[in-house]
Amino acid sequence: MTTSQIVRFTAGREGTLAYYAALAEIFTRRGAPMAAAFEAVVARMHALAGETVRRPLGSASPVPA
Repeated sequence: MTTSQIVRFTAGREGTLAYYAALAEIFTRRGAPMAAAFEAVVARMHALAGETVRRPLGSASPVPA
């Protein structure tokens, strides 16, 4: 794989947290077998980042974690 084949995720800290929170929500809604484990990881990511609320993608409005 070359550097030109790698796509960078450049959404920053808040965007990255929102992206993974959105994935966790989708996995949970769809009943994915790994949804609970993924949700736990996302919750840990938010805790390590010092975030007590989750912000939806593309929004400055927080939603409770």
